[in-house]
Amino acid sequence: MAACRHTTPLRANRPKGDSNRPWVAFPSDQVVPSETLVHNPLVYTILQRETSHNNPPLAFEGIAVKVPIDDESDQEDTCQEIKQPIKFKSCQFLTLNKEFPASRWPNVTFDSLVVFYDPEIYANITFYEHTFKDTMVFYINQGRLVENALEYDNGVKVPINKKITFDHCKFTKAAFFNDYLINGLGKKGDENISGSKFVNDLTFDNCELGEKLDFSWCTLDSTARITIRDSYLPDTLDLSHCDIANYIDLLNAFPNRDDSKKCEINLLKTDASKIHMQYQPFHLYIPDSVKEDVEMRDDISSKYERLLSNFKTSGFESSYEQLDIEYKNWQAGHQKILYIPMVWWNFGYAKHWILYYSLGFWLIFSIFNYRKYRMLQLVFPIEKLAVASTSEGYNFMGFRTKKYIKVLLYTGLIFFKLNIDFKNINFRFLQYAVFVLVQYSIGLVCTGFLVNWILKS
Repeated sequence: MAACRHTTPLRANRPKGDSNRPWVAFPSDQVVPSETLVHNPLVYTILQRETSHNNPPLAFEGIAVKVPIDDESDQEDTCQEIKQPIKFKSCQFLTLNKEFPASRWPNVTFDSLVVFYDPEIYANITFYEHTFKDTMVFYINQGRLVENALEYDNGVKVPINKKITFDHCKFTKAAFFNDYLINGLGKKGDENISGSKFVNDLTFDNCELGEKLDFSWCTLDSTARITIRDSYLPDTLDLSHCDIANYIDLLNAFPNRDDSKKCEINLLKTDASKIHMQYQPFHLYIPDSVKEDVEMRDDISSKYERLLSNFKTSGFESSYEQLDIEYKNWQAGHQKILYIPMVWWNFGYAKHWILYYSLGFWLIFSIFNYRKYRMLQLVFPIEKLAVASTSEGYNFMGFRTKKYIKVLLYTGLIFFKLNIDFKNINFRFLQYAVFVLVQYSIGLVCTGFLVNWILKS
């Protein structure tokens, strides 16, 4: 971020007889002269605010705001810090010159809550190198059909809504694009939330997104996209209950700065096919209240399956694998039988586990067989692996080593044997006979999986 050389806010004349008033706002039908704006592009407030921790939050209604055209040379001279909570209500964002519709407001820091409530945007807006240290709310209610907020398209009135870009901005806490926090108290029940209505693009470019980015209940027209590009994902991305006619692009977003965290993405009641993403930096967030709701299980399953279909169609194999494992883990919470494939080979995505299990069973059975080897030779004899009787002067360590090697081979011949002749089993010693059959059965399962894995590889 460019260094700030001017930190003193723009001065406005205080009306006479109003010396106790902490700030002075221009009337709603008046705008600051353009030459003033060129020298100081910070025109959110159109006021002079005295520094005081006792001042109440600011709120301005019906103020027309002119913004400057792009001017790279002025960026270092346009630094501003606003320490108090501030709310901009029903503001109109205009341009100085219609030939230059794009605007860039650089280097602004908000230390407290900032709210942009229902603005009328007549120009493409770029918030450049802004820092939001507290919560930001940006709510566009284009359902409000104000006459001067409309333009004609083939004789039909449509809301004006230009492109909005956050470029190299840093969000420390949450950013809401709905009216959940408009009154500072939130709403009772999600059904009362109203989301922003976008008819043009919203882009986050080279940003740091902090704790939460909330687009719940938002509407995207067929001409609108939300794009997060070359930006660090927030801890939580809420896209629940969205009505998306176009798509949301998350393909070029960076993972969370904290490598140990994945971005929790909420897609409840949203068409997951409209979300373009790879799954590695994400984890599908399911609220606890929904997890325990039996009636919502079909909706959750549908969400997983729609995302899996997207990844398969797009050829995102690693994303498909990660989400499929996550999906089956969620299913295992309701179908206990699924814990077997989860533990056995991670639902088929860790086939090498079978080799480890096979070697483990082989060694464990060998230890038991070593202790009961003479009895096992009576139950299922393999003469070539019989252990001779000890005699005087025998080498204790050598005898033990040879015995264990023979036991290891004996166990392997049972465990990895594809078929066994039951005529060779002496059932007079039933418990040992059963144990031989248990070894054979478990070995047969392991061998079958190993052969299948080798053939498919």
